Amino acid sequence: ELMTPAWMHALSSADPDATFTVRPDHQWTGAYTAWPSETALGLCKVGEGKLAHRWMRGVAQSANQGPFGQAHFVESVGGTDAGGARKAPPDLPYICDWACSAGGSYAKYVLEGVFGVQAGLDGRLRAAPDLDQWDTDARLVDLQYQGRLYTVDRDGVHEQS
Repeated sequence: ELMTPAWMHALSSADPDATFTVRPDHQWTGAYTAWPSETALGLCKVGEGKLAHRWMRGVAQSANQGPFGQAHFVESVGGTDAGGARKAPPDLPYICDWACSAGGSYAKYVLEGVFGVQAGLDGRLRAAPDLDQWDTDARLVDLQYQGRLYTVDRDGVHEQS
């Protein structure tokens, strides 16, 4: 119900609170920038990586406008821009910033959701990549962990020499 082809709703339009505000970062009109990537990562962790990866292909189009904004409108509210969910403006009543550092959460999705990287409390780096929906030949190169460099590919994690 919350996912759209290029973004997501932060709140169901059927929720009694839906008419409280039109701000897209926490309402039915859109979502805060980190919510799609964190939702996709959660889907990967519960075994729904195929759904997450398919959805992220659409969400990725929202980056065609430059850095992710504080919030983006769902397509049915704000239309699209370059195929992606349109950034919410800084003007009232939306008051959303043009760019948001929470856009970095998409890197976490790639590291943990796509490449399955896990840094263990024992100081070891592990990886269980799920590349079938992306590019089975994809590689993550020069991943630094505890002073060492690693490559992650479809076969797992390998320390670089």
